[in-house]
Amino acid sequence: MTSVPQPVPDDFTGHMTGLWLSGACMAAMAGCEHPQLNTLIEACVTELQNNYVVTPVPGQPMNGCWSPAVRLGTDNGMFFGFWAGEILRGLGMYILLKQLGPGASIFDRHPHA
Repeated sequence: MTSVPQPVPDDFTGHMTGLWLSGACMAAMAGCEHPQLNTLIEACVTELQNNYVVTPVPGQPMNGCWSPAVRLGTDNGMFFGFWAGEILRGLGMYILLKQLGPGASIFDRHPHA
């Protein structure tokens, strides 16, 4: 490339945001101290919050999802299992990071012992 890659405006790709969030949280928990790591983590969370779907239609099947195509006039919107899985993985790692803190091992905890 001859220049820095430029993002496509308003091009939310939920599963990739979830993957970046998960990886960044894992890096923080592994002890990474990059000065911009928390900025990346919080930017991913903000991206997910900004693209969470709540429609003005009560009972609409797409309420409570992250979708690139809600299709309000039907019950057939786009929302994929792998898409949701990667988002939920990222949010799960974010919760662990917030609960345990940077540098914490998720393997040293025994909550049921």
